[in-house]
Parts: sequence; structure tokens; C-alpha cells
Amino acid sequence: DSLIARKPRNYTDVLKNYRRLLRLEVEKRHARIETVSEVDRETSSTLVANLKKKYGSDLTTEFVVNPQLLGGMRIRVGSDVWDGTVRNRLEQLQQQL
Repeated sequence: DSLIARKPRNYTDVLKNYRRLLRLEVEKRHARIETVSEVDRETSSTLVANLKKKYGSDLTTEFVVNPQLLGGMRIRVGSDVWDGTVRNRLEQLQQQL
């Protein structure tokens, strides 16, 4: 009678929660940087260095060009989001009016 043969109660729920926690942990180690156009090498190096200083040297980064942002950049690391895009500013302004 092994644990696998007996299958504990609610083991599928436990596995689902474990997978969710694992995904969240992996996302904490990855930065997604969205800009309206390609970022020059010096800017990207400085940005990556600052993010690694804050989140640790094992942080991976991904630069994505997203013309819908209109300008600025959006950075997501796990559940942290910094949105300095023109699109976000316009949406905030629209809500205030």
C-alpha cells in the first residue's frame, strides 16, 4: 500500500494549488519589459542591472515591443507591475474626467 496507490483525499486540489504556487514562484524570477519600440543596448543594460539588484541576479528578462502602449514602458515581475506608459496615463486621465 503505497501513497500513490491510496491517493489521498483531494490530492488533485493539492496538486492544482502546488502548480499555481510553482508558477507564481517562477514568475517572480522573470521580468517582462514592454516598450513601444526597440530599446538601445545601454538603456536595456542599465534597466536589467537595476532589476537584478532589486530582484536578485538570477532574474531573467524579456524585452517585448508593443506599439499599443503609445509610449513609455511597462515592467512586470511576478505580481509587481510598473506602468509608465502613455496609454496608462491617458486611461487615468479619462477616469479623472
